[in-house]
Amino acid sequence: MPHTVEVTGTGELHAYITTLPAGFEDYVRAFGTPALEHRLPVLDGPPDIARAAELALEDGIELLGPPGMRPAELGSR
Repeated sequence: MPHTVEVTGTGELHAYITTLPAGFEDYVRAFGTPALEHRLPVLDGPPDIARAAELALEDGIELLGPPGMRPAELGSR
């Protein structure tokens, strides 16, 4: 199901996420890096979308649009 997550408040977001079938965690592990501290990391630039797309293809995941795009906007591309 096409979806995105947008945090609009200023507080912390706590989320419990499940995916079916299993395996999405492999994609997250391959694309991400473990946190060195218990805090949000400071990014040194935008995420490598080309790498994310390459890894997604390997795991059978279809990326539908750039980060932040809402599902309703997909039809207008």
